[in-house]
Amino acid sequence: MSKFSTPFFKKSPLLGAYTSGAGGTVYVSNRQAFQKLQDDIVAGAKEGDRLEGLNKANEEFDKWFAKADNPTPEEVKAKKIALGLLTPKDTK
Repeated sequence: MSKFSTPFFKKSPLLGAYTSGAGGTVYVSNRQAFQKLQDDIVAGAKEGDRLEGLNKANEEFDKWFAKADNPTPEEVKAKKIALGLLTPKDTK
């Protein structure tokens, strides 16, 4: 190295970059992205289970209603509450 370049090289931000490994590959943590992915999968699975349960409850209600002999509105509400299609507060 020439005697003229030495003062400039000592002030360079690249000083030691090649020997310290500072220019090597750096991995960024993607833990949060994987956690969000996992949370989204679980949320989707829970929603699918909920919809499947509602479909089964609706089918059971339809079967009951087809067999029922002119049910009263109170009986209909009670059956829907029993199947989880309504909550007591929904009927008020």
